[in-house]
Amino acid sequence: MADRGMDVEPILIEATEKWKDTGATPTYDSDLTLVVEADGGWRHRPDDAYGYVDTNGDTMNMGGAQGPYRFVDGNTHFPYHAEGAKKAQLIGKWGADGQIFPVGKHIGFRGDLMKPEFKGKTLWLGINDYSPADNSGHLEVRIWLANRHRGETTVVWNGLERRWEQVTL
Repeated sequence: MADRGMDVEPILIEATEKWKDTGATPTYDSDLTLVVEADGGWRHRPDDAYGYVDTNGDTMNMGGAQGPYRFVDGNTHFPYHAEGAKKAQLIGKWGADGQIFPVGKHIGFRGDLMKPEFKGKTLWLGINDYSPADNSGHLEVRIWLANRHRGETTVVWNGLERRWEQVTL
């Protein structure tokens, strides 16, 4: 069902924004999965040897530098610094003060597995960078609810009007 997200108006996540509140709220319906898909590229800083990177923080151009410098495991200057964390990867959290997790290109949140403490909170997305002011580029993010049983309708997040809408597939 991932292709259905192309019908959803994208939310732009600018590389210069530390965090953006998408307005998307979790579902607790066992038949639904909240789907987040991202595409595009951004640059960590003007002189970054890696050039533009994708949603996972991986180099987009063949001429970009390679090596362990991209990884920021344990570097507490970065918002997300767990094992495998990369500079400029797309990260998220539930609520302004939520625990940070990697998003990358695609992530899904099954309604029957959502934690109760996320209720009433919104999904925030941003770049894994401690000082985003000198960054450039943006990502296009699409968020929608997919019916896990492939019914005739589904619900998508309308980022412009900041509300869920039921649509016919």
